[in-house]
Amino acid sequence: MKLNMKLNMSLNKTMWTSVGALALMSSFVTAQTVQDEFFSALSAHCDKAFVREVVSKDSADKDMSEQKLIMHVRECSDNELKIPFRVGEDRSRTWVITKTAAGL
Repeated sequence: MKLNMKLNMSLNKTMWTSVGALALMSSFVTAQTVQDEFFSALSAHCDKAFVREVVSKDSADKDMSEQKLIMHVRECSDNELKIPFRVGEDRSRTWVITKTAAGL
């Protein structure tokens, strides 16, 4: 009886460890899939530019809200996107989105 109880407890522990590992892998796969979908969707806009404006009424955003915001999905490869982001005449920003083993 004691051996049977130990065996059952050991199997339960192994089963729950396996379930936990599968759940963790599932969340990683889901996160990876979402990131891949995001990257692909953004890649579809390569060579396109988008002009927008700030809609915030927060006084901290006042300077930026008076400028045109332009993002241009410009350099696209299988693993990296470079997106210059312009605020008015300020061209000092470039977003770089890179695929790595850990995600984007």
